[in-house]
Amino acid sequence: KRLFLTGDYDKALELYQEDYEYRKERGDRGKYTSLSNIALVYIAKGEFDKALKINEEILDVYSRLGNKFGIASCYLRSASISKKKGLYKKSLEFLSQVGILYSLRLLEIHANLKSFGLRNG
Repeated sequence: KRLFLTGDYDKALELYQEDYEYRKERGDRGKYTSLSNIALVYIAKGEFDKALKINEEILDVYSRLGNKFGIASCYLRSASISKKKGLYKKSLEFLSQVGILYSLRLLEIHANLKSFGLRNG
């Protein structure tokens, strides 16, 4: 992470790719976090098409798994990419999807708390 923050994007990219390959060989789901980091480096480098391609791959996996938080993270990256490309309307569309997903998640949490008797109303 320090390499990314200092702007050494090529070295950060190399390390994130090594981490991805390592996790992929072991069947570790953490490989998607590694892919997300790779997408973030591409965004920082201004290589938006590469970032978008990776992001779409991750989104597909998270959608199949029903991982709402992962889906929302993908939409946030897509919003960031769209904004940087000057596609403001598209960016807002992604952000509205994030809002919907977080709202649904909050409703799920509320229902769980209520079922445990931890919340009135």
